Amino acid sequence: MMLVGSFHNVAGVPFASEVTLLFIAILPPDATLSAKAKINIFRGMQDQNPTIFTKRGSYDGRKNFFSLIKYPFGDSAKFDVNDPIKPNRWRVLIQKIDTIDPQAASRYIEGKPYHQEGALTTVTACNVTIQARPLQDHLFHRQAFFSRAEFQDIGRGLEVWRGYFQSLRPMVGKMVITLDTRSVAVYKPGPLINVCLAYLERSPEAHPARFLNANVLNESDRKGLARYLRNLKVRSTRIDTSMAHTIKNVSVNGADTLLLKTEDREISVAAYYSQVAGYQLRYPSLICVQFSSKTWFPLECCEVIPGQVFPKKMEPDQANRMGRFSSLTPKDCLQSIRDGLQVLGYSSNKCLQEFGMNVDPDPMTIKGRILPPPTLVYGRNEPIIPRDGRWNIRYTALYRPARIEGCAIIIYDERFTPDEMHHLKQSLLYATNTLQLQGMPPNPPVLRKSAMDSATLNHIREAAMMHKSARGNMPNLIIVVLPDTVGRDIYLRVKKAGDINIGVATQCLRASKCRKGNSQYFNSACLKINVKLGGINYIPMTRTLPFLKDAAHSTLVVGADIKYGRQGRSSRPSYAAIVGNVDSDLSKYVAISKPQDCRVETIQDLADMISDVIKKFMNYREVVEKSVNLAPERILFYRNSNPEEESETLKNSEIAEIFSEHYEFSGAHSESKLSRACTRMVEACDRLGIPRPKLTFIVVDKHHRIRFFPSPGGYCDRSGNVPAGLVIDSEITGPVEYDFYLQSHRTEPGTSRPAHYNVLLDQNNLMPDHLQRLSFALCHIHARSTPASGLEITPIRKVIPTIPQIRIYRHPQLPVPVSLKLRDGSFSRSTQTPDDKCTSYEAFIFYGAERYLDWDFTGTRKTYLKAALAGGADATGVPTTFVIYSCQLNFEIFLPLMVYWTAMTISWCIVCAISVLGIAAHQATKFVNVWQYRPFIIYAIVCSCLTILGLAGLCLRSQPRFDVIGIAIFTILWLALGAYSADIIGFVQCETLAGQLKPTQNGGSYSSMAWCREMKAIMAFSFATFGILLVCLLILLALIINLHARGVMGVWGASVSELPWFGQFGEYRDPYPPQMVAQPQYSGNVIHQLPGHEVIIENGQVRQVPTGMPTY
Repeated sequence: MMLVGSFHNVAGVPFASEVTLLFIAILPPDATLSAKAKINIFRGMQDQNPTIFTKRGSYDGRKNFFSLIKYPFGDSAKFDVNDPIKPNRWRVLIQKIDTIDPQAASRYIEGKPYHQEGALTTVTACNVTIQARPLQDHLFHRQAFFSRAEFQDIGRGLEVWRGYFQSLRPMVGKMVITLDTRSVAVYKPGPLINVCLAYLERSPEAHPARFLNANVLNESDRKGLARYLRNLKVRSTRIDTSMAHTIKNVSVNGADTLLLKTEDREISVAAYYSQVAGYQLRYPSLICVQFSSKTWFPLECCEVIPGQVFPKKMEPDQANRMGRFSSLTPKDCLQSIRDGLQVLGYSSNKCLQEFGMNVDPDPMTIKGRILPPPTLVYGRNEPIIPRDGRWNIRYTALYRPARIEGCAIIIYDERFTPDEMHHLKQSLLYATNTLQLQGMPPNPPVLRKSAMDSATLNHIREAAMMHKSARGNMPNLIIVVLPDTVGRDIYLRVKKAGDINIGVATQCLRASKCRKGNSQYFNSACLKINVKLGGINYIPMTRTLPFLKDAAHSTLVVGADIKYGRQGRSSRPSYAAIVGNVDSDLSKYVAISKPQDCRVETIQDLADMISDVIKKFMNYREVVEKSVNLAPERILFYRNSNPEEESETLKNSEIAEIFSEHYEFSGAHSESKLSRACTRMVEACDRLGIPRPKLTFIVVDKHHRIRFFPSPGGYCDRSGNVPAGLVIDSEITGPVEYDFYLQSHRTEPGTSRPAHYNVLLDQNNLMPDHLQRLSFALCHIHARSTPASGLEITPIRKVIPTIPQIRIYRHPQLPVPVSLKLRDGSFSRSTQTPDDKCTSYEAFIFYGAERYLDWDFTGTRKTYLKAALAGGADATGVPTTFVIYSCQLNFEIFLPLMVYWTAMTISWCIVCAISVLGIAAHQATKFVNVWQYRPFIIYAIVCSCLTILGLAGLCLRSQPRFDVIGIAIFTILWLALGAYSADIIGFVQCETLAGQLKPTQNGGSYSSMAWCREMKAIMAFSFATFGILLVCLLILLALIINLHARGVMGVWGASVSELPWFGQFGEYRDPYPPQMVAQPQYSGNVIHQLPGHEVIIENGQVRQVPTGMPTY
């Protein structure tokens, strides 16, 4: 089919003459100078020296300057330049670097042998040339140019501008410019008062004194306004109007009360403007903005400089408006790209004319072809063929449904009505019955909680216990309904509580989606539930993937990705992850993740990770599939989202990590061979006794900006995009690379984006059409939803969510992640990294139906099992994989001592309280009416009774918040009682009172020595109880602080018996332990279970010492 591309042909690329590359330095160095400012300085230098710079050349605003002529100053020169805007004087240093032969680029695009550095430098020179004019005229941000030609107000003082990304790319036999639309949020230009009113969601016509008055503006709005305005550049309209100032803060006082210190006096801002600038403020009570520690300007005297990008996080409503503005239909997107030619000014660009470059105003027309969709198999072997990248499963049974042993629902939306709750239950029941998910109860228990309550762990435990009380067993599924107004924090808390702390599958639903009652929404939720519980939604038909499902030649499909540390935080490690299938149906995957050095572009320990995947692949095929050919003979390796400039790095590092032989590359470096060998993978293969498999290494890039549009009158889907299955492997591909573009999905709304596949190595000698069909089929079997994956094949789609979950679940004190849930399917029974009390670690694999275990002490060894699934075969007779991780702790001594110490502490406190109560009651019979002793006797009796009842109550409802408060109160009461008794009896020796009598309330008498001994006993018991309670309070606080440091959420509200005081977790119970069969040993300090999906997270090799590790 004929297509229109988002690229334009470039004629007259300067291949005829040499290009001179010069280095530019502007002194004195100023980090605040933008590229536009440097270009203005450089152009000012050229204007001041017209006889030297007869041709302007191309300057990129940083350090590179390209020229087609040789300047008379030779190899270096210095020029002094007056700033055209500021009264500054700059010095520009010019140094010749190299002379580039453009013929290298000509040979490159013709597919002939070429000099790599010369070709790349020529392409860079052309890119600088096409960007020279837009850099001067437009806002430049993240490799794109923006103008106010198309904009929209998105509220709160922000606008979204339409912009264009442009890049010159070498393609087969030609150079082309690719264009694509971009959007960016910017501050609204104009008076600063109007911008502030817009942030407060007030009309620009509103009276400023009603909302920006220092006495009216509340502290919350003032702080929000300060964050919003921080680092915003404004220009004064009264004083020093040529200078741009950066806002640092906003004042608490108004301009009439905010004082400035001068040399001889203090003066208010309003009075200063009246005396110095001769301007009487119209709104003197308004707040001011701060530029420096001593500089404050009134709001009404400031104006926002146009074209400033808003760098902070937008509000959800602003992000939604920006998304709607950015989402263009294919027709509108193509028209916007055509308009972009006029905005970027190619026809009037003097730099392009100087270099002899001419840009065709019409987009290129190319040819593509449509691949047939794969056939998917559901329950009862029912085939389904997707259409336009989608298919419907409304009345289709799943291939292998899981069983729901129990279900509970938690509602966090306070506006969710009982009728909506009934509708939710009926919809879930109908969806599960339609898809033949077994065991969904018609009326699961419901727990309502506030979304503001952070004790999510307790909520899930409470919901599980509600189900157990009603039905006698613990549920294996918790449905959580989240309100639309909350952020991602509550979702992360739910996932961490379910996947890490408790180990139960959780499925989150949006309240608004549940209210609408769309059956497709609940069907999609059931697809996720099924894979989380170990089921299989669908598999590809054998004839769809003959290469992968060939029983005689097993194939391992691997996806890999890296998540880099945050920019500017070099101490944070990067995380690398790979996933690989273990079954022949490509429905079960194992994921492995490791931390590595920050900002490293390649996977450092790829060989070890691949080795672990191969071992699990072989183990599954032997035990589950009973296959004869265990070792993979072929590896299909998909590497995610590396920029094009990293391809050479991948060729020379990651492929070498997998194999140690020298292999020839296809494409641009067909003559080069791998020069570096990695022996670890070879040693692993030798240990396993398997031959080295053949490798096909493919980089999947989703960050490019190429778009395809249907030609006028051509075939398109209902959204106006090109149909799913479109593949382009000619005309616009790399001159010497083996690459193609694949459009695998349908996008609604907006313009779809294809994925770019670049084959770096192909030892399997796959035909291009065969590899394209295989990759297209892999986009359909990701299991979580029915639309095809647009930008990632299944292995990459599975590995992408793996890395963010590591950051959520990892131990806050360690540089390694501690837990993980593979988001695409099944749930992870997870563990915590063993602390220094762990002396040995064991990892086992079990096969059988999933059953939940309680974190309990079993057997005489008191082994604490840190995993959850075990034993036997499921209903279909097919065993499922189970990984169990155990940590041997010295509970034989440690835990009994802790239990004994706690029991004895409570017992001694109660015994002391009863003793004091008895003595005080005896004294009450003698002296209660004696005013001198009555307050003490009453206080002793009340203190004793409160302690006895309070300790009993704390045992019944034991939570850290109640324990700490209660013990602290009792500690103070007993300290006061001891001090009170000491004040009464003092240091008197009781023997000295022998023979003395004290009068009693009935006119009788009582031995003073006996009374003294009773008071001494009360004092001793009081201080003893105080000491015991104080020690208990300090230990409890230390344990709670330790729990917070370990990242345990909801400590104060959780039950004391269920908190992981020493690393343990109270979980589900199975009355019998698993039957152990032959288990291979695995590396890694934490191993997780997904039924059929295993996850290993290993220590990795972080060679940098992490500092300031984040806590999640």
